[in-house]
Amino acid sequence: MNIVEIVNTKTSSVSCAGKEVPYDHPKVYLEIDTENGSIVCPYCSKKFILKDNEA
Repeated sequence: MNIVEIVNTKTSSVSCAGKEVPYDHPKVYLEIDTENGSIVCPYCSKKFILKDNEA
């Protein structure tokens, strides 16, 4: 069973470098599509979800 890490963020620009060594990968910069509200890292499948500012 694969466990996917989910990261909630308030910004549409995110970066991902995987996890700690030896599970890391080259740092990539990703842009969350505001229509979709999420993006998945092509290296490690970490999912970034855009959350509205609830202040």
